[in-house]
Amino acid sequence: MKPGFFPTLILLLLILALGAGCHQRNNHPPRVSVPIPVDGSGNITVRYALLEDQNKQLAAVRIEYSIDGGLTWWPATEAVGTLATPVVTGDGDSQFTDWRFSGIRPGFNLEKENRLYVTLSDSAGNRSITLYRDESRTISVAEGWINGNGTAAFSGTQISGSVELNYVQDDADIALEFAVSDGTILLTTSKFGVEHIFVWDSLRDLGFVIKTGVVLRITASDGDKGTAVVSMPFTVNNSLSTAPDVSNITLHGTGGNIVVAYLLSDAESNPSDVTVQYATDNATYLTATEATQAGGDGKKRLKTEPAGVMHYFVWDSRKDLGEVRNESVTVRLRPADGGLGGPDCTSSVFTVENRIGEFQDATLTNMPFFTGGSYKCAPGDFDNDGDVDVFVGNNGENMLYVNDGSAFFTLQRMWVRQSTSDVVVGDFTNDGLPDVFCCNKEENTLYVNGPAGTLMAIVVGPPLPTFAGAAIDVQNDGILDIVTANQAGIAVQLGYGDGTFWHQLLQGLGYGLAAADFNTDGIDDFFIATDGKNGGYIHDGSFHWYSFRGNLPGVYDLSFGAAADDFDNDGDPDIYVANKGHNVYLENRGGNGLFPGKFAYQPYASKEAMLSADVTMLDIEGDGDKDLFVANDLGTNELLINVDGRFFNASPVNLIDFGARSYGACAADFNGDGEDDIFVVNNGQNQLYLGVAK
Repeated sequence: MKPGFFPTLILLLLILALGAGCHQRNNHPPRVSVPIPVDGSGNITVRYALLEDQNKQLAAVRIEYSIDGGLTWWPATEAVGTLATPVVTGDGDSQFTDWRFSGIRPGFNLEKENRLYVTLSDSAGNRSITLYRDESRTISVAEGWINGNGTAAFSGTQISGSVELNYVQDDADIALEFAVSDGTILLTTSKFGVEHIFVWDSLRDLGFVIKTGVVLRITASDGDKGTAVVSMPFTVNNSLSTAPDVSNITLHGTGGNIVVAYLLSDAESNPSDVTVQYATDNATYLTATEATQAGGDGKKRLKTEPAGVMHYFVWDSRKDLGEVRNESVTVRLRPADGGLGGPDCTSSVFTVENRIGEFQDATLTNMPFFTGGSYKCAPGDFDNDGDVDVFVGNNGENMLYVNDGSAFFTLQRMWVRQSTSDVVVGDFTNDGLPDVFCCNKEENTLYVNGPAGTLMAIVVGPPLPTFAGAAIDVQNDGILDIVTANQAGIAVQLGYGDGTFWHQLLQGLGYGLAAADFNTDGIDDFFIATDGKNGGYIHDGSFHWYSFRGNLPGVYDLSFGAAADDFDNDGDPDIYVANKGHNVYLENRGGNGLFPGKFAYQPYASKEAMLSADVTMLDIEGDGDKDLFVANDLGTNELLINVDGRFFNASPVNLIDFGARSYGACAADFNGDGEDDIFVVNNGQNQLYLGVAK
């Protein structure tokens, strides 16, 4: 053994030990922050950070997934290729939505940028279109997707190309960067963390799955033992098979705003978009304009279920077609769930009538000039000549508008000065002739009709200021009674059949009344529109009254009028309430026994907050459903079309108010053409609208 061997060996071992000690002291294994995946499908962006590595050494990452709650782990496949590849379906000029981008880099406040847009190019490099973001939708970075809509000039059924995402800041176009997957090796670290992005190809690993729960595990290492962290559970929905489907198209209305009702179904219950188009030649289809603030569902991100969900698109036919007569039209619906388009569904041919609107304004030609203050009106054949006249309650002398059969009216004064707040027509003397009960600010008046068509006024009690009334058969004996809302309470006035009444006083204050059999027991009840929470009474047939105020939703407003009927055709009467503000529809949920079911609050989105004074029922389409005309004290009067208990604004352009304030209305066929007409009373000139014969 050579001299000096042992000292040399000892020195070498000492150097190795020192080196190993230095390595252990200087190494800081990286840690992984909790990864943030989002529910999605296909390429799913996963964000995480590598931190607590003081030496900033490069690290390797292993990413795994589990679908059994962490019992079994499988390696996750990294997605390759561009992360922003749109898929366009349709042919020719097509509407499209839902452009999905995997991981827009953070640092841009997209929620405040109203001028975000997307520019597309097809696979040949041809630039196509700029899509402006829907300003009503908030775009968040976490979602990684935006909504846009526009018209593509591409042809073909599927196009894949490049995309640019831009936004405007200080009048300069700035391109946003897309997050590109970092992979899994040689990743940068720092003490405080470096963000990394992994784009997982869930379709390749999981295949076509529906709403599958998944967790991810990320393990980081820079040579030594790595650290692992598991994500929160999230959902993957790689649906394969079924595109959304549209069926059961029905159209409601004959002009102006036309309601397109349809059933939208999808086996995976994915939100879907529906393109609505129209054609006048059954061949060339154009995009239908949606009527704004008319109560429709729109056409984006619509709810679906396997059994189908009813949706309603309100088409502004006047804007698209202009003023037309007997225009034959078909409507086509095209559903899509992301890039998966469903089959087209086309309606049968129907006729659109946009002459001057669905109603002809006959105020100046058929109505006498009167500028007094009229509050309420009611129709009836008061002169017994076979046509419908109108009794008008005024602030002063009440008047009878006598119809000559062609809807041409002349005035007949009642010569009794009083301030009438409501008018109720019924056969209170049981002689087959219509009488008129006037609710007055002083004593109420009953105008008894005689065989010659003359109305004789008699005073009926109670001598209290009365705001509203409604005809009702309390005893179910065929003799008409009346309920009135007075200053002192609610008076149930039992008729004897000779124009006299017996009074029963109930608690409550009301400005409008509507009578109906709300609990479907064959006995009339009534609803009270009031200031605050509305109410009502159920009658048991033995002069006992029970309040059903607790069955009404807690909606508090100042209510002036109401209409009750089976608007949704389910066998029990519902209620539409005219309010100061937004009007509401109360759907009767069909109770059993003494009380009606709970009434569901269904707000009708009026064009604007109004002060609605009265609501009257009519049948615009001739389909047997009760539509509504709303007389507004403040705001434009509204004509609402009823589709299965949902109301849509279908007001023609000629429902003008002459600058007057409307307090009431009534509907009847005044000219005998089979169409409902509308008589409106105002604080000024009263109005007449004649329905256009269809």
